[in-house]
Amino acid sequence: PGSGDTESDYHRHRPTGLLALLCPFELSNAAFITSSALLLGTPVPHALYLRANNPLYAQFDVFGDKLLNDSSHASHSRTQSHDHITSVLADLATQHGLPTSIKNVPFADSHSQRRADLVTCRGGLVRPNPRLNFGPSTLLVMDFELGHTFTSSHQFKPQNIANMELQKRSKYLSAYHDAGLAFAPLVSNSLGQFGPDLLRFLWGLADHAARNQVPVELQDLPHLDLDSPAPAQAAFQRLRSLIYVQASYRILAAVFEGVTERIYGRTFALRTLPAYQRSLAERSQPWLPSSHPVASLDSPASPLSAAPPHSYSSILLQPPSSSSPLPAPIPVQLA
Repeated sequence: PGSGDTESDYHRHRPTGLLALLCPFELSNAAFITSSALLLGTPVPHALYLRANNPLYAQFDVFGDKLLNDSSHASHSRTQSHDHITSVLADLATQHGLPTSIKNVPFADSHSQRRADLVTCRGGLVRPNPRLNFGPSTLLVMDFELGHTFTSSHQFKPQNIANMELQKRSKYLSAYHDAGLAFAPLVSNSLGQFGPDLLRFLWGLADHAARNQVPVELQDLPHLDLDSPAPAQAAFQRLRSLIYVQASYRILAAVFEGVTERIYGRTFALRTLPAYQRSLAERSQPWLPSSHPVASLDSPASPLSAAPPHSYSSILLQPPSSSSPLPAPIPVQLA
């Protein structure tokens, strides 16, 4: 951030990666190995199988880019994954004291059927704005989008998040402002990155929920204070941070599951093929640490030294030697 940028004061940094979801939320097996492939830049699981068994598919959409960019592919699964994520967002807001609906969203204008995905049923998340006549009771309308980070030719989209937010604002912002409603685009991409307004929404939920349990006089988004906070303030900040992280993880799990469902589609033909299921099971067995010394990457004994790049993910997920003892459990205590 720049010298005058205080964005890092607003949102506590926390991991939003795939491995952060090993605890407390668990991904399905298909979502874990598919999202691992996207993050590692390796072919998605069914592409690995097709490359090994059908030469016609050796170089066809090995990273799933066409499937994730083409809205005509598995349109039911795309709609289903989108609706599931918006339902999770609405449930989170309601559970944290801000009832939110996915059914009673007002239309953007009276001349069309365009409308966003969610609307709060009471105020609490919108800052007062005299110019727009926004006050404490102003409702917030939100529209969610899950986009892909690469083009269909596997070129990285550097402004993926910003472009999705811009498109949502161009589509809805003026119309909802004219109706006296606030609007926020909630976007995420296939690597699990959240847009700024989605982060602010989750922070607002955490702040609202924490205030209901620990009433303190603090700014909505306080700057970092060099002085030691009072006990009540410290308790409030810890609770808000905990709620924020847990809410982020819950949305992140839904995002990775949604990306996987879009790649697989509702009628994914390979799901019924026993040979593919066996191939998938071989790659998805959990890795456990070995008590033996680890060979260097340049050593002939290292599996990475001779492995082609596309097989790294399967090596990382391969089962351990039967002689490797299980590690002793490590007790974890939440602060």
